[in-house]
Amino acid sequence: MRTRILRSVAALVCALAVLGIPVHPASAAPTPAPADPESGPFARSSSTTYRVTLVARSCAAYGEVMANQVRDDDGESPGKPGRETAYTPGQAVDPDIEARDNACTPLPGAKFTFGAGREKTGPLSTVTAPREPLTAADGTARLDGSGKTTGATLAGAVTTILTDEQLRLTARRQLWLQGGATGALVPGGHSFGVLRCGVDGRTAGNVQWVTFPAGVRHVFCYAYYVRGSTATGTFAVKLRTTRPVGYPQRIGFQGSISQAGGFSLTADASETSFARLAGEQHQVQPVLPAGWRVADVTCAGSHVAADPATGHAQVTLVANETASCAYAVEPPAAAAGLTVRLYSEGGAGKFGVTVNGTGTSSALVAEPRGDGSAVTAAGADLSRLAPGAYTVSVQPPVADAKEWTLASATCNGAPVTVQSGTLQALVGAGVATDCVLRVIRRQATVSLKVVTQGGVATAGFALVPSNSGEPGWGASATTGNPGTSTAATGDLPQSVPFGAYIVVPVPPVSTADASWRLAGLGCQPGNAAGADSLSLRVDVNASTAAVECTATYQQQPAIRVRVALRAEGPGQNTDAVVDVSCGDGSAGRAVLAGDESGPSELPTPLSFADKTPCTVSLPEGADRPKAAALLVEPAPGNAPLPLPATVALDQPGTEYTLTVTLVYEGEDEGGQKTAAGALNSFTVLPFALIGSGLVGIGAAILLVMVARRRMGIE
Repeated sequence: MRTRILRSVAALVCALAVLGIPVHPASAAPTPAPADPESGPFARSSSTTYRVTLVARSCAAYGEVMANQVRDDDGESPGKPGRETAYTPGQAVDPDIEARDNACTPLPGAKFTFGAGREKTGPLSTVTAPREPLTAADGTARLDGSGKTTGATLAGAVTTILTDEQLRLTARRQLWLQGGATGALVPGGHSFGVLRCGVDGRTAGNVQWVTFPAGVRHVFCYAYYVRGSTATGTFAVKLRTTRPVGYPQRIGFQGSISQAGGFSLTADASETSFARLAGEQHQVQPVLPAGWRVADVTCAGSHVAADPATGHAQVTLVANETASCAYAVEPPAAAAGLTVRLYSEGGAGKFGVTVNGTGTSSALVAEPRGDGSAVTAAGADLSRLAPGAYTVSVQPPVADAKEWTLASATCNGAPVTVQSGTLQALVGAGVATDCVLRVIRRQATVSLKVVTQGGVATAGFALVPSNSGEPGWGASATTGNPGTSTAATGDLPQSVPFGAYIVVPVPPVSTADASWRLAGLGCQPGNAAGADSLSLRVDVNASTAAVECTATYQQQPAIRVRVALRAEGPGQNTDAVVDVSCGDGSAGRAVLAGDESGPSELPTPLSFADKTPCTVSLPEGADRPKAAALLVEPAPGNAPLPLPATVALDQPGTEYTLTVTLVYEGEDEGGQKTAAGALNSFTVLPFALIGSGLVGIGAAILLVMVARRRMGIE
């Protein structure tokens, strides 16, 4: 049937040409420009093409830079961004938000590099397995979320199409982008400001991960640099205790050296350092727990000084110099007899402590806060214990006793053996025995699952801490059966610390057959987010220690389009070409060799995630046939359309076939124009069409013939 229709359409096109009725009107709407600069056949579907636009900006000062969502000392900018973020968790980077109140200027020539992982071996993070760097151009077309040109231009930017391998990495949260190229992480004459990419605008490092929200196939990355701020100095803060204490007491520091306003170190032996702009002056002040004191502070550097009594330090950084202050802090002295302290990891709680020995039994209570600080068990006087061996046992909180473990203990800084929640402490006459017990609560488990409705696919998650700049973890799953949940796996640990987290769904990649819509995202216990949500916050604590989060995706069948090109007549001397250009940015070109009649098709069918119009046309500069027409299948009726023709593709799951027939004319031996040989007996054509079932078309041609004869036109 389809072959009969195509032959009839070819005959009809030829007939209209003979009648002097051009099927491609000479003065109709202008023919669309070529869909692609390529001269050969191609097919490019926006629904399966994923793009990233990389934008670079140069700022006069750090006050012009908008920070990312989390400010902490994991940030890699030597200066403090002066503007607060305008983004919410999971929100995609938006050029309109970036341009708002932004005095920074385009920075063409800046480079970006994709990789398969991240690492930090210097002041700035870098990607692992780096690819060839990409360079921001003077300008590039601004695209919308589907990859369609908006008509606007972004200066200092470059757009790249992701490879199939890069797309596979996005589903596993393993595609990362760094600002700069290997060996040149910042443009000349600039310092790093901030980088945000896709939906990852949380941390303040030079590497961000790349993903696409459901239904989105084009995202932006913005890198900000500050010009004229290249020289930096480093300030290191070191901390130790004057004697072992047996627990990681946290000592806080306040001061401008921290972009968050403060930081902490553990008192056993730790240090941190800050790379900041040369010439800046900063303050540092230790904040000690009750009973602790600064025993010594020693500073080194060209412009650094400290108060030995309070530990307050002031430093002016010098380019390429590392200044430092080393603090020695003294813990409170233990009283004679036995002192029992507890510190907890993984949570807070109220613990009972029993001390038995030499005919005595003492009951005490301790309530560690879970912040690394040890608290002294109280409720009985242990300073007058007789010398001897004592058994110390711990009773965890009744409500969640099974979750707690006495993990280790030290007495006077030396480890002691722990068995079944008890330990032995030796008390001497007139001396202090200071025992520190470490209790650990079993942490939370977060399981991530994927459900796909209507088909199977690979999807993933990112789970990131809500209040810190840590990169978090990623996990992915390939579903086995539609409607059945599949557990996601990756670098997500078996347990995570209590706290607030952001769950970011990573949707399946669209294919030629289907795209995917996020139908639901929810955690139990916890909250649920609606369809097309960008992220979900989940609070993990002692009462919600086992959390299960599920993302459900609904398959959306694609609209597919085949374009076939046919030629009729003796006058086809060069390759015949037809272009297709669609409203979503998809495009293609079919080419038919000059000595062939076809059909010739696009290299691959076009695929569409949503309904869209497509225009079929002849390219500018191509040889013009005598007539050209388009047949759409399936479509109401069988009437061909003149070129250029616009077709509405609005039936999800349907495969359309667009057949273009071009009719050429040649010259006979006498120099007369000739069309396709199929029309030698033209007068019988309308009757043949009517006989083949194309009643309307045949009747229309017959009426035209009658009208022409009445007007005396042969």
